Amino acid sequence: MTNINELIEKVRQQKIILWVGAGFSLYAGAPSGNKLMKDIIKHSTGDEKTSLEECTQTLDSVAETFEQLYSRAKLLKVLEQETIIPYQNVMYHNMIRQIPQITNIVTTNYDTLFETVYQDDISVVYGNTLLPQSNNRKVKLYKIHGDFLDPQSIIITKHDYTNFFSPSRIWNPLWSTIVSLCAQHSILFIGYSLEDPNVVQLMDILKENLGNTQNINYFIGPQLPSHKQRSYEKNYKIKYIEATVEEIIPIIHKNIKRNLITDTLQKKIEYSSVSKIFQDNGIDPVFEMNQGNIYLRGIKKTTEKSLKGKIVFNTTSDDYFSDLLKGESFESFNISNSNVVELDINGINLPYSYEGSLVIQATPIKTYEGDLVFKNSELILNNVKCKIYISRSGKLKKLSIECKCLNLVYQNNIKEDSIKVSFTVPEDINFINTKMAFDFLYHWICEKNPWTFQSTDKTFSDDGEEGIGSHFSSETIEWITNAHQVYSALFAIQMHFHKCFRNPIQCLYKSDINKIHVLLSYIENKTDNITKLTARVDFMDNFKINLLYAPIPLNIDQQCNTIILFGEEFRINKTYTIYGDDVYAENLDEVIELYKQGQHNIPIVLKSKSNNLKGEWK
Repeated sequence: MTNINELIEKVRQQKIILWVGAGFSLYAGAPSGNKLMKDIIKHSTGDEKTSLEECTQTLDSVAETFEQLYSRAKLLKVLEQETIIPYQNVMYHNMIRQIPQITNIVTTNYDTLFETVYQDDISVVYGNTLLPQSNNRKVKLYKIHGDFLDPQSIIITKHDYTNFFSPSRIWNPLWSTIVSLCAQHSILFIGYSLEDPNVVQLMDILKENLGNTQNINYFIGPQLPSHKQRSYEKNYKIKYIEATVEEIIPIIHKNIKRNLITDTLQKKIEYSSVSKIFQDNGIDPVFEMNQGNIYLRGIKKTTEKSLKGKIVFNTTSDDYFSDLLKGESFESFNISNSNVVELDINGINLPYSYEGSLVIQATPIKTYEGDLVFKNSELILNNVKCKIYISRSGKLKKLSIECKCLNLVYQNNIKEDSIKVSFTVPEDINFINTKMAFDFLYHWICEKNPWTFQSTDKTFSDDGEEGIGSHFSSETIEWITNAHQVYSALFAIQMHFHKCFRNPIQCLYKSDINKIHVLLSYIENKTDNITKLTARVDFMDNFKINLLYAPIPLNIDQQCNTIILFGEEFRINKTYTIYGDDVYAENLDEVIELYKQGQHNIPIVLKSKSNNLKGEWK
């Protein structure tokens, strides 16, 4: 189609006014001018019907004769009755609604098809009294032949058309507004015949008023002879596009829809004017402003329905990706953006940068939200999302359990008779959620405690089979056990001291374990069995000098005011007493040598020959 690309580009630049005639409403069941003329005649009888049939067979002539035979009120009643009907289809009008760059529509139609599809998003202007109401951000619909809400505004008879084209009428505020818009935009005429004398007269008026400021305009219609095409382009700056309404509107709509995000990023259109269109297509683009520029950060799905996408890319992983497309793999597939050729969702192109990658992954056939409850424990995980995947062949099943503190995956390969169980603990969660994760893993994997998922829609259970631990290595089970013990201890410490470990533990050193042990002993007032003790002893005390010669009973008080653990300070108000029988110095030779050198405060490693060395908070 000649001139179509040029027209689409002008639409994207918001430089088009839509000028709509009766031919655009025919598909919806609205009457043509010829049918409306016959419908008017049907509403007459006897001699009046004969008079109507004998008059010039044009709509304006028949309407004027009918008005003379009956009344203006009856004419308008017939006109409204035949025009305002239950419409069969509004598909192409709805496509116009989804072109946000079209913000001004001029029509000679009486129907309410545009009002039906735009609903509250359109301002209807059909007379000077309503002109001020058009000063808003809604689409403007200028009904220059009037509206039935104002019977005086209707243009239908020959007399009406004479007044319509009179100089005084042309320069009223409504026409002045339209002429001003036409001076700044190109006009797209659809639903008209260039053989209609009223259409030709209308173009003559626009040409006369616009003069040299008239822009290139476009006319859509089927089978216009080439000599007439040249004549209209020369006389009225009209470029002809040979097509029907049913052909051209989907083409324009498809191209505009495809570039909605691109045009938003390039600031050709405002997000507020396209947000509803995005919602209609089940997506919500996430835009971000940075130094005056707009960037696309992601796409959110806003519907439960499936979205159709198209991806054209280069890859060498044919077999792997083939399994994903066939529905026989649940693994994600990463495509470097440099290999992406084309990408769209529901016909909307998604611009992408050459940095990063595109991730393609399977979607679950069902998602439930509920809680995980243990059978033999009070532990409950709330706000759990359970996703169920089943391959097309039914031979591969996957259960994914996700919550704030833990992601758990069961994968059952019926074909290979194998089960894989895996879990991950997110790194960006707080201390409490990390503790809950390891509590869950410990109860489930180490103690084989079965759990039940409960929601309003679905309930199912893990059977707590004895072999669940076989899915994990002994190192993993030991790691879970140790982590559970550490987090349980830290939780007891923070509750006792009214402190808060804000972040999960990244590294755990031997000194940290000793501190945890000391704080737990302090909280629980328990006696510790000590294998050996390293302490500094002041050997100015003759009693302690005896340690150099023979095992003796021991009683040492260590004052500990503060312990710092993972950035938190814990104040101690007790004394730690170490005592035992048959205590001797393990590093005796080293201690004697330092004592002989005149040192008195000497580090000494103490042990008990009877293994009776203890520590206690007093």
